[in-house]
Amino acid sequence: MEVQRKIKADDLPFSFPVPRMAKELDINVPAAYALTKREDFKASIRIGKRIIIIRDLFLAWLEEQAAANE
Repeated sequence: MEVQRKIKADDLPFSFPVPRMAKELDINVPAAYALTKREDFKASIRIGKRIIIIRDLFLAWLEEQAAANE
């Protein structure tokens, strides 16, 4: 049986790196980087070589995914 935990806005900083997203989603880091390349994933911005995840956009995307999977 899989136990899912809810990711809360209060638990995340305003922006964070891809490895933190991987930790929150319980996926590996390469999979998280692949996720940032998806057309429907608008929660990331590139600053130089770094990819930063914006918390509010990330949480909105998660809710969209959850709603689509119901």
